[in-house]
Amino acid sequence: MTNGLNLGGMDVSVLVAVGDRLISLLTQVKGKLVRQPDPALDKLAVVLIELWKTFEALEQAVTDYVSLLFDPTQPLHAIPNRQERRMLIRLEGGRTEAEMKKARGHCGKIESIYSRYLDRWFAGLLSKEEARQLKELFNDLHAYDELLINNIEMVAYWLTREARETNTLVSQRALEAANARLEQARKEILPFREQLSAAIGRLKELEAEFIRVSGALGS
Repeated sequence: MTNGLNLGGMDVSVLVAVGDRLISLLTQVKGKLVRQPDPALDKLAVVLIELWKTFEALEQAVTDYVSLLFDPTQPLHAIPNRQERRMLIRLEGGRTEAEMKKARGHCGKIESIYSRYLDRWFAGLLSKEEARQLKELFNDLHAYDELLINNIEMVAYWLTREARETNTLVSQRALEAANARLEQARKEILPFREQLSAAIGRLKELEAEFIRVSGALGS
């Protein structure tokens, strides 16, 4: 469970907490879901794909930034430095903010899949308490739509701001200072990246298992 995950003084714990809660609930009932599979299982796999796509796009964006490293012994126009700066400029330009706004569509798709395919399936297959908890979670996903988007936008804002400040140093040929700023960013964002990566891994494991069972059902 995620608690007060901070980034630049901003609490972005909602992002990973939602994924953690869904993983926890589905892991608890997984035995029932795969023991008596239904075509709806494939739709549940799509829900997991939609979540990890959002997480993975965000993880990739922050990794693109923290993996940058400039060579102070080489001129700025040298190929390695030029390539690093090209990525920095893309991040500085707000590319991440534009890409992350697509997450709103993912939230809407998840709500639609739940109401059309999963609600009745869960109610007929699981205990009343298990079905209630999953219903509450999917309702929360819909209700948290704005909060999730705000969390995503906070990370995107942090990344754009960091890239802008680092690019200012690079423009001044202060490459050692730019590297020091990147090193600090790597330390600051590490807990977020670790928890995001762990959530992606668990979502993909569940998704793969559900797809395998669904595929066997359809064969």
